Amino acid sequence: MIFFRNTKGETIAETVIALTVLSIGIALSSALMANSLRNINTSKERVIATNIAREGLEAVRNIRDTNWLKFSGKRRQCWNHMPAALLNDVCADNGSDWIQPGTYIVYRDEDFRWRLKAVGQLTGQKRWLPSDFLPNPPADTPADFDASLLFTMDIDETADSDNSCYAVPRPANCLTDDADIFNPKIHYQNMPTAPAVNDVLGRALAKPTPFNRLIKIDYLTNDGTFVANGALADAHNRMLVTSTVTWGGQEKGVELKTILTDYFGRENLTN
Repeated sequence: MIFFRNTKGETIAETVIALTVLSIGIALSSALMANSLRNINTSKERVIATNIAREGLEAVRNIRDTNWLKFSGKRRQCWNHMPAALLNDVCADNGSDWIQPGTYIVYRDEDFRWRLKAVGQLTGQKRWLPSDFLPNPPADTPADFDASLLFTMDIDETADSDNSCYAVPRPANCLTDDADIFNPKIHYQNMPTAPAVNDVLGRALAKPTPFNRLIKIDYLTNDGTFVANGALADAHNRMLVTSTVTWGGQEKGVELKTILTDYFGRENLTN
């Protein structure tokens, strides 16, 4: 006796199972690839943020070193002098112009010297405003004023800073229309809503980035105790500098710290 098997149903079932397994595999692979791309992008952002934070520390170090050299005759009293316009920068050497404990924005001005500007409170965009704009900012300050925002501009037009030249087809302006990290003078006229007036720093070409940097200054005694604002003395020569960079709506951040002194050491200090 000959038996005939009907395999049509089995073939359909096997096909459905195979397609289901394939779909699950594709979905898992896509999720893995998407997660990998997110991790790559996060790692890239963290590297950029770390370098911006490191620049903040080096900027304050540069202020200390410049004071140490410029006011060499009274450097013990002027090493932590608050920098001003280069031609008008005079240290009072009585503590009245010391960098006080607080939170600051660090930036370069037209004389290419690092400056510090104290900041006050967060705006609706979760950005800090300079304290001299509080509590009543000028009427002409744009609503989107962002004092602590970093900017980008194409500093080196011979370099492919953003890797846009790897795109296919290759953009014709990939070398001359990319942007390097740049921190221009902090002023509301640099915002996109203000008149675009170029200057020696090329700030009219600057574009905002998602990164936000704040510098916190504290002083320590020899035993590590924090010195209160307004209570500084010559012996308090340990400046704790904290550079914090946030991005992604302040949900991500990098924080670096260092301690700067006046170079004389602490062996002869009483506090």
